[in-house]
Amino acid sequence: MKRRISLIATCLLLTFMLVATACSQSTDNNAEGTPAGNAGNADAGSQEQVTIKLFSSAGQFTKGNYGYTKVMDDFMKKNPNIKVEISQAHGKQWTDTFLALASTNELPDVISGTGITFDQYVANKWVQPLTGLVSDSFLKSFPPSAFQEGINQVGGKVYAIPRVNGKTGFEFLYNKDIMQKAGLDPNKPPETWDELEQMAKQVKEKTGLYPLGFGFKVKWGWNSVIALAQAIQPTLDITGFDYKKGQYDFNSPAVIQAFQFIQKLNSEGLIHPDSLTLGDVDFEGTFANKQVAFGFGDAPMPRVFKVTYKGLKDYGISTIPTPTKGMKYHEPASSAAADFYVSATTKHPKEAAKLIEYLGSNEYLTGMLQDDLLPVPLTSLMDDPKNFTDDNLKKMVQIYKDTVVESPNPAVNPGAVQAKQVEATLPAPKPDWWEAMQGAYLGQIDIKQAMTQVTDAYNKRFNDAIKKAKDGGANVTPQMFTFPDWDGTKDYKK
Repeated sequence: MKRRISLIATCLLLTFMLVATACSQSTDNNAEGTPAGNAGNADAGSQEQVTIKLFSSAGQFTKGNYGYTKVMDDFMKKNPNIKVEISQAHGKQWTDTFLALASTNELPDVISGTGITFDQYVANKWVQPLTGLVSDSFLKSFPPSAFQEGINQVGGKVYAIPRVNGKTGFEFLYNKDIMQKAGLDPNKPPETWDELEQMAKQVKEKTGLYPLGFGFKVKWGWNSVIALAQAIQPTLDITGFDYKKGQYDFNSPAVIQAFQFIQKLNSEGLIHPDSLTLGDVDFEGTFANKQVAFGFGDAPMPRVFKVTYKGLKDYGISTIPTPTKGMKYHEPASSAAADFYVSATTKHPKEAAKLIEYLGSNEYLTGMLQDDLLPVPLTSLMDDPKNFTDDNLKKMVQIYKDTVVESPNPAVNPGAVQAKQVEATLPAPKPDWWEAMQGAYLGQIDIKQAMTQVTDAYNKRFNDAIKKAKDGGANVTPQMFTFPDWDGTKDYKK
C-alpha cells in the first residue's frame, strides 16, 4: 500500500512530471557501431513498446552536445521497442524530488543522481544489483578498479556503473584575459597561496574586479577549503574523513589554516561579496561571465564552459595552489564511482538493463569524452590522445593523473560496508561542517570551536554506526577504517 505523502512531496512529484522530456522523436544521425553487451540487439517491431524513465542530476542529457537528441534517439533507433523519457533536476531539487518519489514507491526505472550516497541507495533498497541483470561481458569491459566494494558493489554484486572516471578531484580556474588586463602573465597561474593573494590584489587594483569567486551557498563551494587543506593533509578525503587517522578531521590544523587563508582574502576585499549567495551553478556563471578572475572547479567544468556558456575558451586550468613553493598537491579518490542504477521497483528490468549497457558502452563514452568533455571510466579511451577535442579537458585529465591518488577502501571488509550503510541511516550532524564554515565566515562563530564540535558530532555518528552494526552481527572494528602507514602521496595498494 502506498504511503500518504505531504503537500511538499506532492508538489515535487508534479515538478518531476512537468520537467520530464519525452525522447520520442526520431533523428537521421544514427551512430555507427554496436554498444557493448546487449544494447542495440532488439528486433524492430518484434516486441511491445515499453517506456523507461530516467531521472538524472547530470546536465548533459538536457544541455550537452552529446545529449538528448543524439544519445537517446540513437538508442531508441536500435531498440524500437523501448521509449526513453528523461527528466533532470539539480542539487537539492533533485534530492527532494527523488525522496518524494521514493516515499510513494514511484521511482524511475534508471537513476543517475549524486544527491544520495551509495550507502543510502542500498540501505533503503531503492536499487537492485546489476550483476545478473546486465551481461558479464559488459561488466568486464570496464577496468577492474571501476568496481569496488562499498563504492558501487556489495558482496561482489555490482549495483551501479560509473558515468565518469571516479579518480577526479578539484582544480584551479583562471580567466586569462583578466590576468592579462591586470598585467599578469596569463600562462603563469598562481602556484602558492602567497602568489594567489598577490595576484588577486593586482587584479583588483588594475581592473577593479573582485578577483575570487566561490559558490558558498552550498557544500560544493566549501569543498574548496578542503581542497586547499589537502595540500597539507593529503590523507584527508573531500568528505572530511582522514584515512590515516581513521576518523573525521574537520578541525585539523590543515583545515583551519585553509579556512583562515580564505577568511584573510575576504578581509582584504579579494572575494566577490555575493559568494555566500552563489550556488555551484551561480559560481560557474560568475566565472564564465568574467566577473571574477579566479575560482575552484571540478570535473564538469570544461563541459559547462563549452556547452552552457557557448564556447568559453579564454580560461585555464591548473593545480590547486599550495601553501609554499615546492610543495606538491595530492588528494585521495577512488577509481570506482556509482552513477547509473536500476531501481528496485522497475517493471521493465530487461529494458532498463539495455539502457544501462548503452550508457556504459564504448560508443556512448567515446561521444561523451569527445563531445561533452567529461573524463570517462574506460582507461582505453582516456589513454588515446585523439579522443581529446578540448585543450582544457586534456590539461585537467593530466592534472588528475598527477595529483589524484587511489585512496584506501575500508569496504573490502563486509563489516565495514554494513557500518557505512548504518551510518547513512543516522541523522547528519546539524549544523553540518560547511554550514558551520558559513557561520565562521560571517564572523558569527569561532572556526576552531565550530569545527571541533562538528568533528565530534561526525565521529560520534561514525562510532555509533560501528557499534550498531557490530550489535547486529557485523564483524567490524574502527581499525578497518584506519591506514596509519599510508601518506596520501601515492596510490594505496593493499
